[in-house]
Amino acid sequence: MHTEKRGQQHIPLLVCTFLLSSFFFTGAVFLAYAEETDACVADSDADTETLEKVLAICEQKIFETETLLENQVEEKTRAQHNIVLIDREVQSLLLNMQLNRHAIVELQTEISDIRRAIAHAQEILKTRSAEDAAELVILLEQQVIFLEKKQQEQETMQRQQQIFAEQVQRYLEEKQVILAHQSSLEQDIEDRINVYSNRSASIRGHIFGLRGGAAISFEQALEYAKQASRTTGVRPAFLLGLIKNESDLGHNIGSGTYRADMHPTRDQPLFPVITKLLGYNPETTPVSANPGFGWGGAMGPAQFIPSTWVCYGGLINTETNTCLPTDGVIRRDRRMVVGSTGDDVRRLRSFLNHNGFTVSENGGTDTDDAESIYTPALGKAIVAFQERYKKRILEQYNRTRGTGEVGPATRNAINQLNFYGGSWEYRPNRDLVRRVTKSDKPSDPWNPRDAFFASALYLRNLGAERDECRAARRYYAGENWESRIALNYCRAVVSNARMFERDIDFLRRNNL
Repeated sequence: MHTEKRGQQHIPLLVCTFLLSSFFFTGAVFLAYAEETDACVADSDADTETLEKVLAICEQKIFETETLLENQVEEKTRAQHNIVLIDREVQSLLLNMQLNRHAIVELQTEISDIRRAIAHAQEILKTRSAEDAAELVILLEQQVIFLEKKQQEQETMQRQQQIFAEQVQRYLEEKQVILAHQSSLEQDIEDRINVYSNRSASIRGHIFGLRGGAAISFEQALEYAKQASRTTGVRPAFLLGLIKNESDLGHNIGSGTYRADMHPTRDQPLFPVITKLLGYNPETTPVSANPGFGWGGAMGPAQFIPSTWVCYGGLINTETNTCLPTDGVIRRDRRMVVGSTGDDVRRLRSFLNHNGFTVSENGGTDTDDAESIYTPALGKAIVAFQERYKKRILEQYNRTRGTGEVGPATRNAINQLNFYGGSWEYRPNRDLVRRVTKSDKPSDPWNPRDAFFASALYLRNLGAERDECRAARRYYAGENWESRIALNYCRAVVSNARMFERDIDFLRRNNL
């Protein structure tokens, strides 16, 4: 016999009601969005500032529209899944109804047989004793009453299931209509994205057309990014996003000078070496200005500082045969004051004398036998060094006068200047950028293609294939990559990369 599963019949109706409410809410959101005023329009003869503003509006609209589309697609996926479940419930109900119909037919047949048996028993009454016939009739009539009651229950259940199945089917049909409307809204949104993308691409191309100097077109930048990606594995959109953040694809090549804006003991000594190699005048070649924190002096579209560029551009210190510092003048992590002794003192004295901070002899106090002793005369030379590089050493401690003692800041400055101010030469076999670009001349940080490849190589070394955000933060802030400002930099790069990924996809879809 069929067993009724009470409590399950109301599940599909609740699901339908919930889905209908969510569909109507989602549709309202998209209809409201569709009525939004379109401000992503600019005259072809608008100035650069106006075009930049309109471009920002276009990109914001693309971002908002894509976010809505993503939400809509997720909602549609959930709805389709729930519709499958509801359809299964409907099929289950229809099967149960079919089983009930079979059970009712069987009951009707059984009742008919019993009624015929009663009629036959009534005939028997004419030939049997009244007592025997009466007992048979009573038993049969009781069976008929039982079966008629069972038949009535089955028919009632069947009517209920039929009504419910019709309700669920109606909701299912309504949802199919809503899904069709939803798909239409999705298509409308995708069309809007294409419109915004076309306008954005047009405006961006116009802006690049207004730029001169080292600026390059997006198409050319994308080609460089793809070439660099094939060599390094760094995602093209991410590379474009970082370089845009650094120099706006080569437009912001710098408004600073190396003497005023570069790190004095680390990068200033290298800049003339790099520019001389490439045939530039160090006094007139622009670099990034000091941003108000840290140091400026970054070079070219990818904004490499000289001390980083040398390791990618083939320059090495001839004394150490490296592009990165090894042992310094002062090798022990200790404060040196008058009275200190040791090899560090001797090397310090030699460094000062060779760099124009001569340790003067006072009344014979300093002699050749005392080279390893930190004398007052050596302390005066340190004062001169500290005040010469006060922006590098003293200002971080809010000092203007030297102390004559060698602490961490003075020690680091001396070690940097000793290494980066040494003898440097170019070696083609150490030029990593030239190696991958197959160029016949030294790599140039102001050359856009070289800059793209150098940036990609650097990002690969920083782990961009595993964690783009961390690589971007380290690219920007070095050892201070965990700072808040480095995190903000990462977010800006990621935002740029998202924009470029959209542009790249648009060009790919349209075979452009």
